[in-house]
Amino acid sequence: MQGKLLNLLAVAISVLSILPSSFCSPVASERAPLWNLSKRLDGPPSNNFVSLSNWRGIPSLQGFDDFNGISNFDGSKNGQVVVQEKQVVCKTQRVEIIQQQLVILREMAKRIITEQICEVETQTIVLSQFHNGVKDFKKDLARKSNRAVGYDANIASHLIRLVNSDGSLNSGSFGFQGTDVGNATIVPTGSNWNNATSPESVQAAEQAAQAALNATKV
Repeated sequence: MQGKLLNLLAVAISVLSILPSSFCSPVASERAPLWNLSKRLDGPPSNNFVSLSNWRGIPSLQGFDDFNGISNFDGSKNGQVVVQEKQVVCKTQRVEIIQQQLVILREMAKRIITEQICEVETQTIVLSQFHNGVKDFKKDLARKSNRAVGYDANIASHLIRLVNSDGSLNSGSFGFQGTDVGNATIVPTGSNWNNATSPESVQAAEQAAQAALNATKV
């Protein structure tokens, strides 16, 4: 049973490489070019920053700002370095498989937060950080950011280490900071993005999803 769980978690990582296009999973292709997007954390923090380290004296928030840095709450100021040795091309998968993979990630996020954080205030702040990091990816998909549409392969590779062999969560350090995210970016190719038509179609897709959400909340 534990082996199946780890396999499911490993499979879920593929969704990070497919979202930029249709629902797909990565396969290796020919050698890809190397390129860089410069880091955006080199300058001093903004005078308008908010620190959450030790917020209201809550011990579990000690050092919170150290992970992503001041004025980089959701990691959106991280730069990218595309270092792929092989090009990754998307291959269409059934939407149900993608939904299953994403639900696994969602429920694991709930488990991580509820089993390892006891203060509801810290739970709320950490969830907001996680949520906004994912939400910011939507801007990448719509080509509304200056980031490439991809994922950090080094960070994503830690997924299978989240759970120990006995089924418990791995509480050890994974050896990276939030500022490291983007240093090993893979950019899958094969997206159907078209500069002329996709901005409108992506907006229509967002509106359709919002309409479905609104109908759910009635």
